[in-house]
Amino acid sequence: MSITSGGTRKAGPYNGNGVTTSFPLTFKVFQASDVLVVQTDTTPTDYTLTLNTDYTVTLNPNQDSNPGGTVTMTVAPPTGYLLTIGSQVPQVQSVTLTNNGGFYPTVINTALDYVTVLIQQLSEKLGRALTMPFSTNASGQLPPVSPGSLLGWKADGTGIANVGATGVGAGGIVASNMAAGATGTAHSADTQAATIKATPADADKIPLYDSANFWYLKGLTWANLKAAFLNNGFSTITGSQMQISGDASPFWEGTQSTLGSGAAYVLNGNILIMKAWTHNTKINTSGNFTGVAATGIATVMLWGEDDVLRVFTAPSVTAGTVPTFGATPTYMLDMKSGAALLNSVMPAAVKNFKADALGINNYNCVITADKVVLENSTGAYYGVENVNLTVNANGTVGAPLSIMSTRAASTWYYRWLWWNATAGVTATLDVSSTAPTAPTGYASTDFKALLPGASRTDASGSTYLLSISTRGKKTQYVVLSGSNIAALPVMSSGVQGTVGLTGATTWVAVGVSSFAPPTASAVCLMLNNYYNNGANGYVQAAPNNSYAGWASTNQPPMQIGLPANQIATYASTIMLESANVYFASGASGGALICLGWEDNS
Repeated sequence: MSITSGGTRKAGPYNGNGVTTSFPLTFKVFQASDVLVVQTDTTPTDYTLTLNTDYTVTLNPNQDSNPGGTVTMTVAPPTGYLLTIGSQVPQVQSVTLTNNGGFYPTVINTALDYVTVLIQQLSEKLGRALTMPFSTNASGQLPPVSPGSLLGWKADGTGIANVGATGVGAGGIVASNMAAGATGTAHSADTQAATIKATPADADKIPLYDSANFWYLKGLTWANLKAAFLNNGFSTITGSQMQISGDASPFWEGTQSTLGSGAAYVLNGNILIMKAWTHNTKINTSGNFTGVAATGIATVMLWGEDDVLRVFTAPSVTAGTVPTFGATPTYMLDMKSGAALLNSVMPAAVKNFKADALGINNYNCVITADKVVLENSTGAYYGVENVNLTVNANGTVGAPLSIMSTRAASTWYYRWLWWNATAGVTATLDVSSTAPTAPTGYASTDFKALLPGASRTDASGSTYLLSISTRGKKTQYVVLSGSNIAALPVMSSGVQGTVGLTGATTWVAVGVSSFAPPTASAVCLMLNNYYNNGANGYVQAAPNNSYAGWASTNQPPMQIGLPANQIATYASTIMLESANVYFASGASGGALICLGWEDNS
């Protein structure tokens, strides 16, 4: 066949859509391996694909009359990707002509086609190369590699030479400003040394790198910037003031010294937003601001250097007078994390709280919660979300996620959650439910919260944590074979006091402190009249000893009384009225058992 001079050795590029897998080619090849397939991602980076792994090739049967075929991808190119098909015919000559041998036109045509295809392959590559005009006499030879240098034309225009990175052009090209990821030290120095222009003109420009156009450098004028603000909620921009649409005042920016100078600020509305004052700046009755508008100032927002937005409100403001603000903000917002730091009256709160100290010979307490509200020493609140921490009671004493004092046997340890801006969130086990010891990296004044429930060590020499689970405010002992809670803890059993069947009941006080912590507001009890195979009989339990006997009109809230050989258990939650509950049993099989407790907070 003949191959025209205008023939191309490329098909595409085709746009991927995540669906199409078949792509045509219309140039002659000799076998499937002659087809080159390149996929380009969104960065954009080219990747040469592999035949029979990434794609297959189906060639048209007659490459002379109907050249080309179809490339079928194993996976459809995603949207935003490109697929380009070319040829990679090997640079070989495999035809041998011999004396007195066959001289077939097909063989000669194929050989000539092969040479033409190779020439077209080279032509396609040269078409993507840098070339100089035909009329030039300059040399295109590149100079030796010189790291840190630029390429530039020689002064006489005869060729290309290495040029120093500085002093090129009017702006002075600096290598540090051209390398990928460079800090632009020289540009920064130029900017710092530049004269400040207090009032920008509309034609003034700010450099802008266009992310939508290959990061080309463009100019953003002051007029462009003002228009952007006006299109996004601002009503007017005059001088250094930007007026928010609606009843709001300009933004003011300054230093703490300016704030303390007692200067009066003229406002156009009733909300003032200020930026870059230190976090301990207060708006108080000494008065740093004077409202002159009809409505005066109702709210002041301070955006401090600690990236916390503090909101102060004045209950009553008269035009032209000094507004009175409280010494503590009514609301705070962490501008980095977006967490609310509320400084108004609100209760401590947890959401979906869980704590588990489970297993055999276990020292770990796993704490999770969707959200916990913490409080600091000034009465401010901070919300921590997605809590998932494990506290090791056998860890380094005083360290985060550890115990705060030497571990002792049969002792209650309270769970505390801590947060500060530097160290983040952590949890500890502490003997105190009111004044916990701050772990390393934290202070007692930091945000903290007492979590529901408590952990307790057993009486063994190893002082492992008892098998306990907390859900919300409710805590329950978890029976686990081989653990230190192999059976529910018995508070009292056997004959205790006198069950008053016809007269008054004689009660026995049973201490709660070994079964529920002092923070408990209620205890979950279970009565059993056939405990440990003992004789069954009448049993009673009450929150105090003022309840009367069996047949009275003042019966206790928990009691079991069945005929001989009848077995029963009865569970109920009783609010604690003291450090004791009261128990009476008329038989050896009577028992008072603790299931768990409920916390007061």
